[in-house]
Amino acid sequence: MHVAGAMRVTGLAPGIYQYRSHRHELSVVRRGFDSEQLGPLLCAQNFANDLSYGVFVTSRFDKMWWKYPHSRAYRVALLDIGCLTQTFPLVCTAKGIQSWPTGYFIDHEINPLLDLDTNVESVMFFLGAGKGDGAVARAALSTLRGLATREP
Repeated sequence: MHVAGAMRVTGLAPGIYQYRSHRHELSVVRRGFDSEQLGPLLCAQNFANDLSYGVFVTSRFDKMWWKYPHSRAYRVALLDIGCLTQTFPLVCTAKGIQSWPTGYFIDHEINPLLDLDTNVESVMFFLGAGKGDGAVARAALSTLRGLATREP
């Protein structure tokens, strides 16, 4: 799992980090990360530029097939990601922060950013978190309502 763009986290310099579970720590993959990069990587979901941090969930396929040596290994990876994707917003809500999950991104640009060996690993999902007032969503909804009520 990678923390992408720890952009506004007290005590953590902006950058790309990888979580090392065996040490329970973050290690630096890439120093510095311009938050303006995130929106374009998420297919113009520019709300992401204001996130405090984001997590790119990756899957190590070689480990999945080692652990589950049958054709359903990929399915297990997707189920694990689904569980994480459901738990993340619950934890964020409990901590009083907002969450933004998305599976819409440009993986062939994100994989190199995370320094992944794409022969065995790939980004699968994105989970963002931070404080916000929802102003962008309200403005977008107002625009959509206006379009929906127009006469053809």
